[in-house]
Amino acid sequence: MRKAATLLVAVCLQGLVLAAMAQDQPGTVIEVIRIKPKPGMEKQFEAAGKEHVAWHRQKNDTWTWFVSQVMSGPRTGEYVAATPGHRWADFDTAPVSREEDQADAATRIGQYVDSIETLYVVSLPKHSRPTEATTPSKYTTLVTIYVKQGMETEYLNAVSKLPAAMEKTNWPGHYNFATLANGGEHPTFFLLLRRDKWADFAQPEKPFEKMLEDAYGRAEADSILKTLDKSTAKVSSEMRAYRPDLSYVPKSP
Repeated sequence: MRKAATLLVAVCLQGLVLAAMAQDQPGTVIEVIRIKPKPGMEKQFEAAGKEHVAWHRQKNDTWTWFVSQVMSGPRTGEYVAATPGHRWADFDTAPVSREEDQADAATRIGQYVDSIETLYVVSLPKHSRPTEATTPSKYTTLVTIYVKQGMETEYLNAVSKLPAAMEKTNWPGHYNFATLANGGEHPTFFLLLRRDKWADFAQPEKPFEKMLEDAYGRAEADSILKTLDKSTAKVSSEMRAYRPDLSYVPKSP
């Protein structure tokens, strides 16, 4: 009972942290749907998915849906659909009826689906180093970081120092940082690294630790690294490939 109460408090506190970070940052909520097709039905699933995209186009949907395919890790072969740039209230007034959308997806795609998982993620612009690009890169590395209970504030304080360090040292690479709001284990954070080509998967010539030292000095760099290390419970990663043929991007007005 005590453990359950502690978890409830932790989730509520994380909600307060998210609310504070999201102030004056409209459109940071992302709905993410992970879809596992039935074995051997990937082609049928993709064909049905394209039909559902056409349905969105026919409805003149103004929401964007980016679809990617997992290429490594235990989720290999799964598909991920994400609609970014929302406020929580947007889901009450979606331009296309949520019920109709789900019904059409169930009719067209449902028979080819093994399982579906939905989660809600909040992007953290002040902890990110994004590009001006409005569409996903060809590939993306998703790093999932599980932070120890009660250490999310300390962890985020350390992460907030990274973008400035990278800019100061002209360290290569761009990324988006986000946190899980609902749909899984808390506290969980996501690091999405852009990979426009395979060569981008190579490590930079200057190690991460050296970059921090050049930016802040040895003592501050060690402090940041120590905080990141002691606050992290575990880390996992996967590679994703953007699938523009399965995505829906509304036409510009």
